[in-house]
Amino acid sequence: MNNFASNFYIKHWCCLDNVENADLQFIPLLLRRKLSNINKMAIFALNKCYDDEIEEVISSSQYGEFERLVKLINQYKADKEVSPIIFSSSVHNYLVGLFMRLVNKTIPYNAVSACDNSLSTGLLSAVLSRFNNVLYCYYDELKNSKCVCLNITKNYAVNRPKVILTKTDKPFLADDFDKFIYFLKEETSKIVLGNYVLEYEKIN
Repeated sequence: MNNFASNFYIKHWCCLDNVENADLQFIPLLLRRKLSNINKMAIFALNKCYDDEIEEVISSSQYGEFERLVKLINQYKADKEVSPIIFSSSVHNYLVGLFMRLVNKTIPYNAVSACDNSLSTGLLSAVLSRFNNVLYCYYDELKNSKCVCLNITKNYAVNRPKVILTKTDKPFLADDFDKFIYFLKEETSKIVLGNYVLEYEKIN
């Protein structure tokens, strides 16, 4: 283990594995109809965790809009052209850009993809951001739909434990979404995610 460490707090978090659990009334009906199920889940989670202190939004996904990508490929094979609407909604930063329009905010946002480590890499980007208050969302749908969103702050958060992130020199591990959720629920105090360790500060 080297000496690198970064501390932060998770003010709020939200996790979904089914779009049926998402109340989407805040999204205009015409727009809602155009959204994929994973879009709806992620936007619901982002909206639930968002507050006016957020200075940056980061999303990450390994596969992104996989179903729309398959549609585009099949459409191109059949017609030798693709729908501009489907194409624009299939790019990796579409989701977070759409959310920015919904909340009418002009703050920095970014989208990350890093294969099996998309969850851990996106979270690391949020924790190491130059901003103190970051909204982070991870979503994927290829095998099972899953989405988690965190409101992260480097400032002290009342009644929330400090999280300490340290780097490990061990080989990268593929992200384990379920273990990360156990950590968020504080059912475990320490996990390895990607190539770093997350641990709640011990209170003596």
